[in-house]
Amino acid sequence: MRLRNNLVFVFLALAVGCATAPLTPPEMGADWKVQRGQAVWTPPKAKGGIAGELLVATNNAGDFVVEFSKPPIAIAQAQRVGKNWQVEFPAEQKSYRGRGSGPERVIWLHLPGALAGKPGSWSFLTNASGWKLERNGESLEGFLAP
Repeated sequence: MRLRNNLVFVFLALAVGCATAPLTPPEMGADWKVQRGQAVWTPPKAKGGIAGELLVATNNAGDFVVEFSKPPIAIAQAQRVGKNWQVEFPAEQKSYRGRGSGPERVIWLHLPGALAGKPGSWSFLTNASGWKLERNGESLEGFLAP
């Protein structure tokens, strides 16, 4: 039993990455750019998308906050402050955190970079009605008000 518990702990530690203390939401001063809009998130292998409200806030230091919700339910929340990142899925009571840019597979951590012209390994397309970020069957398509 003890070996099993140890294996579970090791697996969780590897899955989460470098553990850090939970991030507190940054205070959004005058240097923050906050945009709100609508988006449709299609998770990998899903037959349909989830429409919701999107908030993306960024500052000049590269910090960001991303919130995707279908009020009154928060679906996904991501943030990076300095070298620390965190992603939460409140409805599922799941939270992941670490250091660096975060796992490439987590769309919420890469949306701010894509909007800034740095999509990484994600495909990012823009048109007159908005944008679409996609990779490996997952996509986020929407628009943000200036």
